[in-house]
Amino acid sequence: MKRLKKQTHLNGLATVEKPLNNAWHYADLIENIDMGIIVLDLLKERVVAMNKTAENYFKNSVKPIDFRSLYNLFFQADDKNQMNINWYVPREQVLEYGSRTFGYTIHPMQGGYMGLFVQDITQKLRQREKIESIEFVDNIDTIFAGIHQEFSKPVGKIKHLLKVLRKTFEKTPLKNIRRSIDLALGQLNKLEFLLKLLRDFNSYNALNIQTIRLSAFMPRFVSLANQFLQRKEIQLETIFPDEEIFCEGDPELLKKALFNIITNAVDALSDILYPKIIVTFYQNIDRIHITIEDNGHGVPAFLQDKVFYPFYTSKIGAG
Repeated sequence: MKRLKKQTHLNGLATVEKPLNNAWHYADLIENIDMGIIVLDLLKERVVAMNKTAENYFKNSVKPIDFRSLYNLFFQADDKNQMNINWYVPREQVLEYGSRTFGYTIHPMQGGYMGLFVQDITQKLRQREKIESIEFVDNIDTIFAGIHQEFSKPVGKIKHLLKVLRKTFEKTPLKNIRRSIDLALGQLNKLEFLLKLLRDFNSYNALNIQTIRLSAFMPRFVSLANQFLQRKEIQLETIFPDEEIFCEGDPELLKKALFNIITNAVDALSDILYPKIIVTFYQNIDRIHITIEDNGHGVPAFLQDKVFYPFYTSKIGAG
């Protein structure tokens, strides 16, 4: 028989039998784990248990045995919506407490008890914010590198055309001069389009949200896109539902987004023998899906996390 001694744990609220040797038991684990554990009796409004970690978290402003202080700390935001809370479903919450941030889960128990499992996530959040800041800077670098790449090619072409015209103007036939001017104007139109994209990118907050009747919007969009695709000798197929489908959105921005995807699909089909694009839309319960699919080679897996960066491109010499 092992000789036992009585030892009180959890703020004197629970008494357990602990062996005199160094073996760990559940009470030791609960008392020393790097997670705050609090058990409340909601019916009798009392604190049933609170381990040392939880005490250290809140000892400066909350008395360990003060049920009302703890309850207000964790549930005050819920008081106005008590009727809408399912007390029998575990929930995850975040608590801002002084300069620290705690993540905690609420676990309902039988008999009117409520368990709170609390962790200090301050450092994790700061680390995440640091990573997000680095990613933001990387994204900005990508944007400006993309802008430089997008603008440099048409500017270079215009500069080259003007130099050639200046050098050979008197010897160049009028037809060739007109052709060079048309080419330069085409490049200027591209620059104008890029500037408009930048302006639109800067004004995305000014949304014009309205009800869009997709059953009419999508055929009109496809008709415009098909004019462009026919010149590229790309087959266009559509799969549209018979029923009326409506959604809320900005029709101009939706059209631009779809045209951008179509343009990317065209680039991906440059070396395909029988290029084809399929446009589909349908409704699935409360979600509307619009898909644009091509039979190109697709985006490599290692680039898929970058495709939504503004002005990002994987094309060599893109512009």
